[in-house]
Amino acid sequence: MSPSRPIPVDEDLGRWRSQYPDVTPIADLEPRQRQTIVGVVSRMLVAPGESVTLRVADGSGEALAVWTGRSRLPGVMLGSAVRLTATVAVDHSGTWVLRNPAWTRMAEPFLWPT
Repeated sequence: MSPSRPIPVDEDLGRWRSQYPDVTPIADLEPRQRQTIVGVVSRMLVAPGESVTLRVADGSGEALAVWTGRSRLPGVMLGSAVRLTATVAVDHSGTWVLRNPAWTRMAEPFLWPT
C-alpha cells in the first residue's frame, strides 16, 4: 500500500473555504466594501488594553483583523478557524485589513489522517 499524497495547506484551506458560498476569498477582496472572509489564525499579537491583531489565511491569501480597545478574543488562538465581517481596507504595505470586524469561531478546517 503506497502512502497517500499529503495535501498542501493552501489547497486544504481553499476546499474548506469553498463550503461557504457567502464568503469572499482574500485574494478577491475589494477595498471599501463590507465583506465576509473565513480563515485560520496564523499569527496573533495582543497589546493588553490596546488591541488584538490576527493574521488570517484562507488558502488564497492573508489579511489582518484588528480590534482596538480589546485584550482578548475568547476561544481564539493560533490555528483557530474564524469568520470575519467588516469593511475592508488596504494598509500602506498593501495588506488587507479588517478593523473591529464582527467575528465567530468556526469548525476545524483541516482533515487530519486517522
